[in-house]
Amino acid sequence: MITPIRLTPNGRVPDDLALICKVQDNFSENSKTYYLYRFSSVAVFYSEKPHRLRDGEMTTTQFCLPYTGLCWLAESIRGFYTAPADGGQPAGKIGAETKIEGEHLLLHRAASIEGTSYSGFVLCNLSREVYGRTGRGITQELPMTDSFLKRSDFLHILKGKIG
Repeated sequence: MITPIRLTPNGRVPDDLALICKVQDNFSENSKTYYLYRFSSVAVFYSEKPHRLRDGEMTTTQFCLPYTGLCWLAESIRGFYTAPADGGQPAGKIGAETKIEGEHLLLHRAASIEGTSYSGFVLCNLSREVYGRTGRGITQELPMTDSFLKRSDFLHILKGKIG
């Protein structure tokens, strides 16, 4: 499994990481910037937002999955926003799960994203541990609010870059 280096706020992005898109989430109280990079055969999501308690500091998340998994991600999220009669997920379904290139991916609905009152999705890679916490069994997660996914062009951009 290929593992890109850990990105840091205001740090230099290595030349072998190609920026696919940058999308701002200004649709909730958690103003966050999402970056999507490609590193060889790996898609790297990196997000940052101002720290709630420490001025000038950023809270960051880095999430990796096989690049070929981006299509599954986009289609799975769209399935939750589409009526069952139109090919969407069955009523009552709250998650989707797959294995792509040996990595176990899970997408599930969440009622409270990052402790806020905003609902959305959490994407989990059960095959990768959080950067800096290896050996603790804490897997990588990427939270995304419904307001961000519905109001931004993120899903459209994602589908256009991979579809």
